[in-house]
Amino acid sequence: MFTLTPRNGDVPTSSNPVELEIDAQGTEFLRQAHTQVDYLHCLVPDLFDITKCSFYWGKMDRYEAERLLENRADGTFLLRDSAQEEYLFSVSFRRYNRSLHARIEQWNHRFSFDSHDPGVYSSPTILGLIDHYKNPELCMFFEPTLTLPLHRSSPFSLQHLCRAVICSNTTYDGVNSLNLPKSLKLYLKEYHYKQRIRVRRLDVQLGEELLAQGEIESGVEHLSNAVAVCGQPQQLLQVLQQTLPPQVFRLLLERLPIVGQKLMASAAQSGLGMAEDDVE
Repeated sequence: MFTLTPRNGDVPTSSNPVELEIDAQGTEFLRQAHTQVDYLHCLVPDLFDITKCSFYWGKMDRYEAERLLENRADGTFLLRDSAQEEYLFSVSFRRYNRSLHARIEQWNHRFSFDSHDPGVYSSPTILGLIDHYKNPELCMFFEPTLTLPLHRSSPFSLQHLCRAVICSNTTYDGVNSLNLPKSLKLYLKEYHYKQRIRVRRLDVQLGEELLAQGEIESGVEHLSNAVAVCGQPQQLLQVLQQTLPPQVFRLLLERLPIVGQKLMASAAQSGLGMAEDDVE
């Protein structure tokens, strides 16, 4: 969906990108475009190996980590689950006589302490990343130095260990084929990350441009996707009914139930799909 708003009027409040448009009369408008982001869901590749490491403590917040690291030597570190939902793991470590924390980020199936900087070291596994920073000569002054592991004082539960073994022998999509209750499948999928693989622009104007170029099927598909994800589908359909040729509008209506079913299936499926927060 797009919203036309005069520049001297109220600007749409949304996280979606807003673009400046000028109509045939020269009036400026702000047009709000939507995108659909497709993700590939992947299990952490070395969860079993991580679980076996004595310096991995599992679920823990930064305050508990700081308590454990208090008065320890520089280079002492532990690996723990990140308290922030968008990250899986964090390291807590001692450097400059302080307890510090660094989130492990993921991009393009590689893990690093700064996924936005291509110059920062990255590894295809969590443990590969930690091994790199065990060498002080490879660490910049602002990076973690992980030389002295702080050993875990208690074992993990049998349930946690079983999850690590299973996840090391299957994939995110493969979990769905296991003969297990839904609650256990969700438990198995907890340690996973999302890799953005495609961003599709759901823009009414683009759909209309495709129709103008004679690409009827692509244009109708684009318009139907835009209607399916917009917040006011009835109003948008009324506008399209007035602007589209009758035969094209009928094709749009015929396709909408199919699009709705696909969107629901995408939100429910476990692999490639679109969740509610994937619409920007």
